[in-house]
Amino acid sequence: MKTFKTIIASMLVLAAVSCQQSFETYESKVYINSNQKTSTILLDGVETVTKTLQSAIPQPEAKEVAITYAVDESLVSWYNLAFYIEAKPLAKEHYSFDTDKALIQTG
Repeated sequence: MKTFKTIIASMLVLAAVSCQQSFETYESKVYINSNQKTSTILLDGVETVTKTLQSAIPQPEAKEVAITYAVDESLVSWYNLAFYIEAKPLAKEHYSFDTDKALIQTG
């Protein structure tokens, strides 16, 4: 009977300890919030195409997060290696940003 009580007590202690929540801390990183990471636009007879970029972070922050959008043409070579293609960056005169700044509010 004593062994049975010891086993029950041990199980209760184990259950109480294992139910404590453990939150890992990590640095939030901004990402482009999109269901589709790439798209193909056929420009036959089309003069203007408009796309929207929406950024997000995985957890709320205690301070505002300022974002600057920019084109990094060096990533095209990485993309080509990853997907075994020969994509070329769009010439600068063929694209523009209405604004290159965004702000994610606190919380």
